[in-house]
This record gives sequence, C-alpha cells and structure tokens, in this order.
Amino acid sequence: MAFDMCDTHIHGVIGGTGGIGGQRGGEGGIGQGNNVQINTTSVHVYEAQEEDYHKIMDFLSPTNFLHRQQEIYKMRHQDTGSWLLNHPSFLEWKSGPCQLLWCSGIPGAGKTVLACEMGVTCVFLNYKESGSQTLENVLGAVIRQLALQKDLQPARALYQKHLKQDTSITLAELQTLLEIYAQQFTQVYVILDALDEYLEEDRDQLLEIILGATGNTKLLVTCRPQITPRGDLEYIHLEIEPPDDDIKAYIRARMARSHSLRGLTRDEIMKNGVVESITAKAAGM
Repeated sequence: MAFDMCDTHIHGVIGGTGGIGGQRGGEGGIGQGNNVQINTTSVHVYEAQEEDYHKIMDFLSPTNFLHRQQEIYKMRHQDTGSWLLNHPSFLEWKSGPCQLLWCSGIPGAGKTVLACEMGVTCVFLNYKESGSQTLENVLGAVIRQLALQKDLQPARALYQKHLKQDTSITLAELQTLLEIYAQQFTQVYVILDALDEYLEEDRDQLLEIILGATGNTKLLVTCRPQITPRGDLEYIHLEIEPPDDDIKAYIRARMARSHSLRGLTRDEIMKNGVVESITAKAAGM
C-alpha cells in the first residue's frame, strides 16, 4: 500500500485552567505545543506472510494430495517396492532424455503404493472425486506441492489480484505459474497415479500441460493396461508386476499382524506352505 505526498500539521491542544489570582483567576490560554509537520513521500505496508499462507494454497487448489500420500504410505511394507527403482526402464527414464514413463498394471498390482513411494509431486486420481478433480484443481495441486519448497510470491501476487476482483485463477495462469515454479528446480518429477480413473476428455490436455511446462519435467503415469499413450507421445513402457519376493514379504507381514493367522502358522513349515500357495495364486496382484 502506498500513500501520496502530503503535509500533516499537529498543533497543541487547549491549555489547562488558569491558577487562582485575586477574586478569581483567568481562564488558561490556548495551548502552545510544538507544531509538527510530516512530509510523506511513500509508505509501504507489507502483510504478514503467515496469515495468508493457507489461503493462498487453497486458492491454487482445494485439493491437497499430501494427505492421501500419507495414508497410502502407511500401507506400504518396508521390504517391498525397491525392484521398481532398480528396473532398467525406470533408470533409463530417470537419467535419459525421455520425459514420460508409462507404467501399466492390473488392478491390485500395487501401482498406487509404488507411486506414493517415488514422487516429488504426486497426483492420485479417483473417479469418485471426478467432480472436484478438475483440470484446474489437479494442476493447482501440483503447483502447491512445488510452491512448498520455494518463494510463495508468484502465487501470492495472483491471489491478491483475484481477491480484489472476487474471481478464480484461470487455466492459463496456472500453466504460467507451473512453468515459473518448475524452472526453479534442476529436475521436477510428477507422479500421476490412476490416469484411467480421470475424465477421458481431459487426459490428453493434462499430459500436454505437465510435459510442456519445462524441459526439466519428468512424468510417471500409472494406469490399467487398456489405457495407452497417444500415438505422437514419446515414452518408455514399464509393466507393474511385483516380484514374488515382494508378494511373500507382504503376506508374511500381514500374517504377523493377524492374531488369528499368527496362531495357525506357528509352525514354520506350515507358514512357508501358506506363503507359497498364496503367492502362486496371486498372479502379480
């Protein structure tokens, strides 16, 4: 906020009552306090950042995927998932020029849990939330995760503009803001989970915007096998099929936490038999 140049004069107030003299003292005279003149050229007032922090974040998007990420991470067993990070296709995507890694897998293969484990920025799509997971809200959710680690000023400027106008942020502004924040990182990784659950008419545009933000953006998509990338997109394909060791580790962990199963599987030979039998029938799920 800035004030124009002005001259302000401050005078003394009315003097006190005069003392007693003769029959009666006279009234006190006009106060003669000093005259103060203030010459103001410009005064800037900055608002406290802490007050509007959460308002700015909700302005970018009402969707906070970090809550969902925490929930999913609790489901992950600590001895599983490393196979993906060491997979040749993943390493090629991570270090090579290709921006898009397309990970497909059947329901139950663990795509969402694996996505939770990797990302700098995570998006968890859900057909049940299609009403709130609009293109604008999803992009805004990506930006709010990036903005957590950087200066909030670019987002604050838009927030203050739209607050005065009583309007919402536009898709074009979100694209520009995504570029601004992405450029502040050496490398940006965006994990887009369950693309098959997103509105079909918006899928291509979502991919285009994220991939087109900056050249340093890497996008990992998980989806069911029936969804394939658009023909003109360059991508690396990776099939999500957890190895038997991961499945066995998960089964053993579940058996250890279950009171009823713990009693039935005290015998190590019986326990191994149960693990082998379930693993054989799991078929990568």
